[in-house]
Formats: sequence, C-alpha cells, structure tokens
Amino acid sequence: MDELDIRSFWRRGDKAFTDDFFSVDVRKLAREYCLRPNSEAFILAGSVTVDLEWRQCHLGGYRVYFCCPRCLGRCCILYRFPKGEMPSDQYGCKKCLNLAHPVENEGESERAFRRFKRAYERRGSEDSSQPEGKPLWMRWPTWRRLTDQFLATIEGRLEYDEKMTERLRRLYKS
Repeated sequence: MDELDIRSFWRRGDKAFTDDFFSVDVRKLAREYCLRPNSEAFILAGSVTVDLEWRQCHLGGYRVYFCCPRCLGRCCILYRFPKGEMPSDQYGCKKCLNLAHPVENEGESERAFRRFKRAYERRGSEDSSQPEGKPLWMRWPTWRRLTDQFLATIEGRLEYDEKMTERLRRLYKS
C-alpha cells in the first residue's frame, strides 16, 4: 500500500471517451454541403451510406439527423469505431458504442478546476492600468459578480484540497 493511485479518487466509469474517436456531425455537414430536405442519404468515408432523417421544426424550417447504422435511432453525431467486421459496423451513435463525454467521468477535482478556469476566463485579463484590474469594456456590477464567482471557486477548490488531504492522512495512518 505504499503506492496510491490518485486516479481512483475521481474515476467514475470505464467507458471510452467520445474525444478518442473520429466523429461526423450532421449539423456541420448540412452547412458545408448545403443539404436540403429532399436528400435522403449521405456517403461517409469508406463508402458507408448513412440515411438522413428530416424533422420539421415548430417555427418553420427543418432539422436534419443521421439514422444510426447500428440501432437505426436518430442522432446528430456518428462516431467511427475502429473495430468492425463490415464498414457500416464501424459507425454508430454514442449510445450504441457505449461512449461517454469526458465531462461525464470527471470527479470533484476536475469539475472544480473547470469551474475555476471558466470563471477566470469570463472575468477577463487583469489590466494593471485600471482600478482593481477591471477591463475597460466591463461594467462594475458585472465585474463584482464575476469576481465573487471567481473567489467562490477558489474557496471551493481549497475546501476540496483540505478534504483530500484529510482523506490521504487517514489512508496512510491505517
């Protein structure tokens, strides 16, 4: 028990991540190739033909979806799985391939760091020529609100670090 695997503290699932696979988004294809509601199929790499489903929107217009080659369900993004007997078996939706977004497997530490980073970026870079480092374009109430959010994320991170330190102390004491 000399070596401690830190990943075990926040690793929740053992699914593969969507970022690890090549993906095809039908919304991008519709913009790039100017797909219209009369198109019924689209040919992907490797001569794989995927059916398209067009749904009418409530306020007019149409929305396009892929029909997943595996489950025939409606999806916006198809992922290319490297293993498959036939080329059509290589493509599937997130559900069929049992994939997860990286955010789904994040633990407390990663979530806290992501919140901290987002709050830091929203707050803007600190301008030393302005009072309190507030950017010129930002209004004072917004600056104060974002600063409070930023400080709250720092406090949350410190609380988490204290909790993990205590957990490690108890683990190594026994």
